[in-house]
Amino acid sequence: LLNLVGNAVKFTTEGEVILQAELVTRHEDGSVALAFIISDTGPGIPAFIQERLFKPFSQGDASTTRHHGGTGLGLVISERLAGFLGGDIQLESSDGTGSVFRLTVEAAAPPTRASEAATPVDSASDSLAGRRLLVVVANGVNRQLLERQAEAWGLRAVFASSGIEALALLDHQEVDLALLDRQLIDMDGPTLAGALRAHPRGAHLPLILLTLVGEEVPSPVATGILSKPIKTHVLLQELLRALNPSPNPSQAAILPDGQASAMVGGDFAQCHPMRILVAEDNAVNRRVCELLFKQLGYGVEFATDGEMAVECQAAHDPDLILMDVQMPNLDGQEATRRIRLHTGRDERPWIVALTADARPSVRTAALESGMNDFLSKPIDKDTFLEMVLRAHGALGRIRA
Repeated sequence: LLNLVGNAVKFTTEGEVILQAELVTRHEDGSVALAFIISDTGPGIPAFIQERLFKPFSQGDASTTRHHGGTGLGLVISERLAGFLGGDIQLESSDGTGSVFRLTVEAAAPPTRASEAATPVDSASDSLAGRRLLVVVANGVNRQLLERQAEAWGLRAVFASSGIEALALLDHQEVDLALLDRQLIDMDGPTLAGALRAHPRGAHLPLILLTLVGEEVPSPVATGILSKPIKTHVLLQELLRALNPSPNPSQAAILPDGQASAMVGGDFAQCHPMRILVAEDNAVNRRVCELLFKQLGYGVEFATDGEMAVECQAAHDPDLILMDVQMPNLDGQEATRRIRLHTGRDERPWIVALTADARPSVRTAALESGMNDFLSKPIDKDTFLEMVLRAHGALGRIRA
């Protein structure tokens, strides 16, 4: 699935990539047949090229390796894995029309427990039932997803694809809340937010602006900002927060276990102060860590290899170090050994192994080198928050 989605993103220079999942069949023994449909607006694949796509070391374009990299084995391996899982991969495409890959697999369905019938999220969404929501989005897929979610929560949603249309709707009906996309057909989201504030029915209307990940959009009139792609439980909490601007701090308890990070704000660092160093050679991973720590209110120092990590530790004495296991010049394990030798302490700094290889042997080797904790890549936000809390708790015991 990762390979198919990665290919779609790689070859789609404009438009969109859509991933859908559906239940095909539920068998008598409880197992299920699942289908994943990956569609893109890329260049498409001519019929004569499709014939060789699933053959080893074959690629659709002779320039693929030069421009995109790869060996031509990805689709072959994916097709065989699908076969081992009782399914297959099918392709529908033609030159210039985009591509649709359909992956099917057989899987065991987990048992449904009676305790799962009503979740805390269900209880929270009850307070949205009957509320009137204005959604202003231009993209048809995003509109479809938001429409489906609004219906599930009992919201009475009305939709507009432009700022002019949204203002016209507000002329004829009142709404309780508005979701505004960053980019519309005729204006951008912040501009529309200002126009809605000037409207008689929009002066005190809660406005949530939808932006891209990492995009900073100045909008003093917006009640909240939500990054796309939109996660359901985050959207739910943002809607609740916008409709109740002074929520009780205990409201975080309405979230299911493992989702408390959706309620964590930028003042977290004030309650859990730490100096932090991230030792990571990959620029994308450094940026991910920076954004995650920034959401908690932390500033972060960076090292791009093990030798630099040792030097930064000696110079700045951080409380917490995220240490990539595989780095140039000096790997994370040897860097940790040198830091422990220098400090003579096993728990400060608190060092967390950062790696995409989650095998038990790798975890054991990391701990034996002097690391205190383990964090797998790609980093899950809730797991990340749990790691930060463990680190602060351990360091607090040392100070005590």
